[in-house]
Amino acid sequence: MVLRYCYVTVPHADGTTSRVPLIPITLIGKVPVTVYAVVDSGADACALPLRLAELLGLPLTGEKERSFGIGGFIESVESTVVVALQQGRERHQFTIPMSIMLSHHTFPVLLGQKGFFDKFIIKFNNRKNKFSLKRCRKLLL
Repeated sequence: MVLRYCYVTVPHADGTTSRVPLIPITLIGKVPVTVYAVVDSGADACALPLRLAELLGLPLTGEKERSFGIGGFIESVESTVVVALQQGRERHQFTIPMSIMLSHHTFPVLLGQKGFFDKFIIKFNNRKNKFSLKRCRKLLL
């Protein structure tokens, strides 16, 4: 089954807006947390802000790495998190690698290539303001 979504218009501090491919997900940890995550085709990996990692009780003791994004370099640590995604009766739950950004900057959860895009066929239709996800069962063997 295909999960279908519309882009969400997000306001910025400078008064401008942008349309963003956001989906509701539940992160499973010490306590489950439901958030909106950006389906980010430009991100190599999935990323999580420190405050959410702490709330979920994820370990932050791994080897520190340097992650690079639009804001420059930031220190991070690798972890894994269970993600649940549901629309109607269809539910998907899987564990994905997650880079936890070790700063208190606020940003949305990013779902990138490694760990998320490799589990779905993702189609963006910017003209119609829609996108869709279809689970790739054959790739999960």
